[in-house]
Formats: sequence, structure tokens, C-alpha cells
Amino acid sequence: TKEAHEATPATTAPQAGSTTELVYFTFGKRCPTCERMEQWARIVAEQQQIPFHVQNADEATVAHYGLTTKTLILRHVENGVEKSWRNLDRIWELNRDEAAYKQYVAEQIVQP
Repeated sequence: TKEAHEATPATTAPQAGSTTELVYFTFGKRCPTCERMEQWARIVAEQQQIPFHVQNADEATVAHYGLTTKTLILRHVENGVEKSWRNLDRIWELNRDEAAYKQYVAEQIVQP
């Protein structure tokens, strides 16, 4: 969904300050499309100078974010506590168009 979600428990180690980060959640077998989407997301995160992580989704993560497949989540974290998050669900729709994919992810990062 496009709406931001208020977070429940933190899924990161405590850190001081506030940050926005991209997390690519993966589980199961990885196909070339999944690997390509991860790479493109990593490039955008580097260009936008925000942290990027790849994380294997466990049961709690799947439940927390409502994951059904590999997913790119934009998280806002304050002092190690996740405050809000947004599923960048259009990555699957844009997975064959590198420029559109990267533009979409970059636009989501700068949105409040």
C-alpha cells in the first residue's frame, strides 16, 4: 500500500538520531528479477545517501509488514526505534524499466 504505517516494535539495534533507510526483505529462492530489483534499490540508496540493508524475512517480519514476496520497505527510524514505514509496492510493476524503477524509489525517499 502507499500509505505510511505506524510502527510497532523496533527491528533494528538501538542507534542515536533519526534516519530514513531502505530495507529489501527477501525469503525463499531468489530469481534474476529479485536480484536486479535489489541492485537497483541499492544504487538509489547510495545516490540518496541513505542506508540500505538486505534482510531475510522471518515470521515476525512477515507479520509486521504483511509480506507476501520480496519487498522494499522505506523505514523512518528514531533512536533505534522504527517510527513509520512504507511498502514501495510498485517495484514489481516497474521491474522491467530501470529508469522508472529508480525514479519511483527516489521519489518515495524524498516524500514526507
